[in-house]
Amino acid sequence: RRKLHALVMVAVRTRHMFVWPTWHCTAEELVAGLEAAFWFFGGVFDAIIIDNTKAAVRRVSMVDAGLHPALLEHKQRCGYEVCTSRVRRPQDKARVERNNRYVQGDLFGGETSRPLAAWRTYAAQWCCEVAGLRNHHETRQQPLHHFDTEELPALAALPTTPWSTPRWSSHTVGRDGRV
Repeated sequence: RRKLHALVMVAVRTRHMFVWPTWHCTAEELVAGLEAAFWFFGGVFDAIIIDNTKAAVRRVSMVDAGLHPALLEHKQRCGYEVCTSRVRRPQDKARVERNNRYVQGDLFGGETSRPLAAWRTYAAQWCCEVAGLRNHHETRQQPLHHFDTEELPALAALPTTPWSTPRWSSHTVGRDGRV
């Protein structure tokens, strides 16, 4: 038995969402999910409010959070800002917290096990055909159409090359200069 996790990215004004299922909560999977979300939305948002997961934030601080190097490099490459939420303050990320229950019950509820690639394809299809076409209770509009008219024109352009995750490691240099 394995636990399936998901990165849920919600556009603030229109509530259009993207879901990235994953088996592991690592920085590499987080950045891969963000990259897939930007391609799904068709551009890069100016700012992202992120939960204080260990995969993203190494040191929690409202002023200067210590971001994981992979997220920091991705942020610099794509040109967005990362704002961390306050610890144990769900009201800071209420738009996402409410959608987590919806994703858990409607997307994953009652489903059988499938390969990860099939989950990702199914989740992207579900975001467009089910979640994107529902009438949202606060905006009173369909999130997909509302996003296309209001938020899509404001997004920054996508990078021209796909992201490749760098590898970090700690090395020691011997007296003879060998690493």
